[in-house]
Amino acid sequence: MKPDPTVEEVIDVIRTYYCKDDENGVDIKLIKELDSYDDRNYWISVNGKDYLAKVHNGVESCDMIQFLQKEKDTHQKKDHPKSAIHLQNAIMILFE
Repeated sequence: MKPDPTVEEVIDVIRTYYCKDDENGVDIKLIKELDSYDDRNYWISVNGKDYLAKVHNGVESCDMIQFLQKEKDTHQKKDHPKSAIHLQNAIMILFE
């Protein structure tokens, strides 16, 4: 279930959701696609600053969606999410 977005789709999502409040224009460049077993990882530059853009596979995305739906249905915030996406986000935050 490895995703297959185009580079243009990835850049468009970044521009639309990450840089939406920037009125001066945003320079987004793909530096290169990084190796990955079941995701798509892109090393990108946004106005000269490097970032990792990660497109998760369908299985991990489904796990995340199910977790968020349960949280929404029960109206309770969970302290320790169990999806792989949560784990990867937590690790990335540690090394910011």
